[in-house]
Amino acid sequence: MSDAKIVQLQATVDRIEEGRAVIAVLGGGEMLLPVERLPEGAGEGACLTMRVERDSDREVELRGKTADLQQRLLEMTREGEDRDGAS
Repeated sequence: MSDAKIVQLQATVDRIEEGRAVIAVLGGGEMLLPVERLPEGAGEGACLTMRVERDSDREVELRGKTADLQQRLLEMTREGEDRDGAS
């Protein structure tokens, strides 16, 4: 992982709806989080500090998987066009 800047967000659990916590972020915005992902004992009204950092290693991995999938889809499309054109 790189030496990217870590951002800390202050937030509050605004409410819990259908198994999801609605997190109100100080400065604007909301996030949904499965209740199971909340820290132990956190519920409506709980104050949270969240760390956000970029995961460059994971980005590289996902980009590779996406490129592979796009290549496979392109090949499937070309194969379909070849079959349709041969009839």
